[in-house]
Amino acid sequence: MTDASTPAPSRLLTRATRVVQSSEQVSADLEGETVILSTSEGAYYGLNRVGSRIWGRIEFPVPLGEVLSTILDEFEVDESKAWDDLVSVVSDLLARRLAVRLPDPTS
Repeated sequence: MTDASTPAPSRLLTRATRVVQSSEQVSADLEGETVILSTSEGAYYGLNRVGSRIWGRIEFPVPLGEVLSTILDEFEVDESKAWDDLVSVVSDLLARRLAVRLPDPTS
C-alpha cells in the first residue's frame, strides 16, 4: 500500500519513458495474441491483440510515446484512452517483471 505522498507507478510513466522486454521471459504469438512465460516466477500471462502489439513494440528499448503512435496508427481509439490503456499494460508488465524500465538518458 502506498501513502498519499507516493505517486502511483502509472503517474511515473511519461511518453519519454523507455521500456524493453525483460530477459527473464519467453513469449510466443498465438494468432494475434501473446503468451508470456515468466522464467523467474514460472507463471504464464496472456495479452490480447492490443497488448500483443505493445509487447511487440517493446522488444527493443523504445519510448512510450512511440508505442502510443503505433497504437493510434493501427487501432481506432481515442488518444487519451490509448494512453491510459498503454500505461495500464506497461505498468502491469513492469510489476510482473516481464518488462524493464530503462534509465532516462538525460540523467
